[in-house]
This record gives sequence, C-alpha cells and structure tokens, in this order.
Amino acid sequence: MKNIYTLILAISLSASAFSQISLDSADLFQPGDEFNMLNGKNPSIIDVKGMGDSLWDFSSLATDTVIKIATRKPNSTLHPVDALFPEANTVFSHQKRGVSYLVTGKDSIMIDGLLDYDFVLGVKMNVNFKKNMMLMKFPFNYQDSFTTTTLIDTIVDTNIAFYDKVRIVVDIYNFNVAESYGKLKTVQSNYDVLKVYSQEARDIKAYGRNAISKQWDQNPVFTQPADTTHTYRWYAKGKGYQIAEATTDERNGACESASYLLNDSIFAFITNIQHPKCHSTGDGQAEVVAVGGSGNRTVVWSASANSQTTFVATNLAPGKHFVTVTDLISSATFVDSVEMVAPDSINITVVSKTDEGIEGKNGIIEINSAGGTLPHTYKWDKSASTTNKADDLVGGTHTVTVTDLNLCTKTLSDSIGSFVGISEAYSDHRIKIYPNPSSGSFQIDVPLKSQVSIYNSLGEKLIAQQVVESGSFSIPNNPGIYLIQIKNEAGSSIHQIVVQ
Repeated sequence: MKNIYTLILAISLSASAFSQISLDSADLFQPGDEFNMLNGKNPSIIDVKGMGDSLWDFSSLATDTVIKIATRKPNSTLHPVDALFPEANTVFSHQKRGVSYLVTGKDSIMIDGLLDYDFVLGVKMNVNFKKNMMLMKFPFNYQDSFTTTTLIDTIVDTNIAFYDKVRIVVDIYNFNVAESYGKLKTVQSNYDVLKVYSQEARDIKAYGRNAISKQWDQNPVFTQPADTTHTYRWYAKGKGYQIAEATTDERNGACESASYLLNDSIFAFITNIQHPKCHSTGDGQAEVVAVGGSGNRTVVWSASANSQTTFVATNLAPGKHFVTVTDLISSATFVDSVEMVAPDSINITVVSKTDEGIEGKNGIIEINSAGGTLPHTYKWDKSASTTNKADDLVGGTHTVTVTDLNLCTKTLSDSIGSFVGISEAYSDHRIKIYPNPSSGSFQIDVPLKSQVSIYNSLGEKLIAQQVVESGSFSIPNNPGIYLIQIKNEAGSSIHQIVVQ
C-alpha cells in the first residue's frame, strides 16, 4: 500500500551552510505550480545511506516515466468534491499517487484528506482524516525530528462478497528525521541538500456489513498489522518540491524505487523500446520523450537510424543509435542513445538419423534447435511430425523449418537411405541362407569371400562380418524381417530372412 507521505509532497529548501540547512515555508510550492519527476527503471543503483555531510548520485538513474505533479487552490464550484475538505487550502495532484488536500501555513504542512484512495480490498474512498496529519513542520533543520499520528475511520459502499458496506479503520504512525546533508547529483545539476528519512507504519482493519441482515461483523474481515514503509527525500533551496525521493525495503536498505526532479531545461529519454525480432532483421523501434525547455523541439536520429526526424524511430537494426533533441527557442540540445539487441540466430543440428527400413515410411531424423526466442515450433516437409523428431520418413532428402516465438525461421535439409524396393545387383544361386524362416540362428554360404551386413526393419546395422565360404550368425529372438546385404568382387545383393 502507498505511503501517505509518498502520496504528497516535500518542499525543497535549504540555507547557505550545510550545518544550518533549514526547511522553511517560504520555499513551499504555490497553487498553480507544476513539476516533473523522472521515475527510474533501475532504482537498485541508488545508495540512500549517509550521515552528516554526504554525497548522493542520481545521475545514472535510467528514466522510464515522467510523473506530472500539479497544485491548485480548492474551488468547490469548479470541483464539487473539494467541499469534502473545507480546511484545505491547497490541492496537490500526483499523476501516479492521486489527489491530496493540504493545509499549508508558516509553521507546518498538514494533510486534511485524500481523494478516491485505495487503502485496502480494492475499495476506492474519499478520506477525511479524523485529525490532520503533519507532513512537515517549520523550520526544520539538520537533526530535527517529529512524530505524528492520525486515524482513518470511514464507511464505504461495496459489493465485495456478501457485504454491502465496509468500515475501514487505519491507524497511522509516522516518524521523520533530518538525518544528513550534503550534495545530490542528477543528470542536469548538482544540489546542496538536506536528507529527511520517514518511517510510516499502518495498522489496517476492515469490517463488513452483511447485505441481508445489515449486521456488522464483530471481527474484522481483513487485517494488515505493522505495514511499514521507509522513504527518503532530499530537499534543496527554492525548488518548490523535493529534488529526489527513494523508498527502501528497510532503513538504509536496498532501494526499491527512485525518482528525481526535472528542472526547466530541456531533457529527453528513450522509452517504448522494441528490439529487433529476428537475428537478421532491422525492425527495432524506439521513442524519444522530451520534457522541459520551451516545448518547441526538433528531433534528429543518427545516420545509423536513417537520420529519422520523428519522435518514434522505426526499422532500427542491431547496434547503438543516437538521438538529438533541440529546443528551437534556446537552441539547447539533449542527446540520448539506445542499444538495439537482436536475438541469437536460430541454429539447427542433426542429433541422429536412421534409414527407411523394409517396412517403409519409418526412417528417422532427429534434430536439436537453439537460439532465437523460445519456444520453437517445427514443420517437416514430408512428415506429419510437429516436434524435433520425425519418424515416418521415406528415403531421400527432407527439410525441417524451425520457427521461434517471433516467427523467425531457419531451415535444414538432410537425407536418409532406404531398403524399400532394393533389388539384387547380381544373382548367384550359390548364395544360400538357411534355415529361413529361422529362430534367430542361421547359416550363410557364399561362393566368394564376402562382406555380410545385417539390418533390422529400421535400417539399423546389427552385424557386419566377413565370410569365407560359410558363416554362422545369430540374431536375438526378436521376430521380424531382417535384410542381409552381401558384397563381394562380383557385386552386391540384398536378401531377406524371417525370424520367428
């Protein structure tokens, strides 16, 4: 669940000497101010630790989203919902975190309530706190701290299960301390900052009212005890909003999200990246997003991207591509780059193959495929198989097509032999094979010194032996028809023997 403090603000302020940095309401945003926060897609690189005089570096935080933030005065005529929060004098809208109603003054910033907020069970509600919750007190200096608590107790209509209403009770505890100061670096600038750590704990209970009996459950239908968030914010003088923000899994722990404030100068980043689908294609795509500056901009991609002048570049080949965004009023430029990475080429190798046997259409080719984008599918030109193994092949050449998830393809052709329809190359009545049929043991007489090879019905060679005049052979008692090939100086012939 979102942190209440994370929902809202942080005012950017400081003084000349680090040891005397002070947050002051004079540097608070004014109704009508707008800000852009750049959300990082690699937050784990940010190290939030540091006590006393320290340095924090956000310059390597890759951007994937611009978060829009706006403030205005309450106006119940234009916005009737504003009437639900009569104490608020500022409406704070965060593109991702929703709308908050604030009470701002010289001594503090308080939160009066939240609009259309999801605390639990996917139930959206407008929340007016029982007691306004302090977000910041003024002045706030290095090593200052404060603790605040509040209670949410509200009933909302719902259609969850068999409940028509849900009562949601949230106890909120928040501790804040200005624990360190120093410098913070972004891709645009360096700032003198004060770092504030916030620990917020929430205890949530939800009670249901039976839609039929209209009785409230005595025990909560949902509880979420001790849900704690850890947030860091960095403030600088005169910026109206925090310079940077990060959340961690524990105090001084691993960073789970990070963002930083964009100043008014032009800034650009590349998003919506689609890498080439196949190893040999140039169908990559990327979009450059520009913010800041005058708003009048031109875009030019590098020659590697065919010098395109649109914000979305298409037909990008593997490799690095640059884009330059120019502000037409100030002539300021910003350069960014994107690396297009293609999948490995699909590679096919033959694992094994077996010639077609005398029974016909039982030849085998088995392949292995790798590369591309898994999974792979298979299509054989002369087989019903849809796997990497075809076992219904006739003798001859066969082609298999491998297709990956992106519809990239690769083909391979290979051949197998066949014993179907083979006739004797010469006839010699002196060749004798007996007994035939046989129980598995038999004799072969030949007139000349010969090479005898015996194959099973799959075309697998079982025996290879030289015979002078006569030879004895034995096949394990596996009934079937076997082929005997006899080669000598007179020629080659094929014979059959039946094992019963």
